[in-house]
Amino acid sequence: MKNIRLTINRSMGRVDVWILVPLVGGALIAVGVFAILDNHSMIRLGRINSDGLYSNSSTPGLLDVASVMSIVSGSLTILMAVQGMVTLCGQWSCMIAMYMAGLIILLLLNAATVGVSVSFTARVEDHLYNATYLGIKDQFEGRIFTSNQFSRAFDKAQVEFDCCGLDNYTDFLSFSDSWLDKESLQ
Repeated sequence: MKNIRLTINRSMGRVDVWILVPLVGGALIAVGVFAILDNHSMIRLGRINSDGLYSNSSTPGLLDVASVMSIVSGSLTILMAVQGMVTLCGQWSCMIAMYMAGLIILLLLNAATVGVSVSFTARVEDHLYNATYLGIKDQFEGRIFTSNQFSRAFDKAQVEFDCCGLDNYTDFLSFSDSWLDKESLQ
């Protein structure tokens, strides 16, 4: 049992699976930290709360919560990988049982996270659509030099994705009149 070693043989050589697990954990942590630290203006469009309304920039939105979950999941993955390496090197049966129980719990938590994510996808899409619709109607200014975070984020999204409006350009015909005011554009 001491000589058990899980390996993947590829044309590049032998890669130990035990090295891949902490790398995946590190990638999860990196993605979570990047999403939190990134001040990209389009990220503000994802700052909706559980009511489906845009929150101010000081309260965490759904993307922030997902980022923290990614960091926690990555940290747990790295801790479990280290515990597994130490346990298998020492061949302690009690620690192996604890490691297996921890792996089962971690897999169940990941499965629950995926299940919740899949089940709430439609709800989040509806919240995001409704919040963006109300944001265009009530907050969008249409000025280039504005301090309104929603206006800046929505303008950035339109430029990046080469689109106009939420559904199409006719959205602006029934929305806020402030962006049509030629005086406000100067």
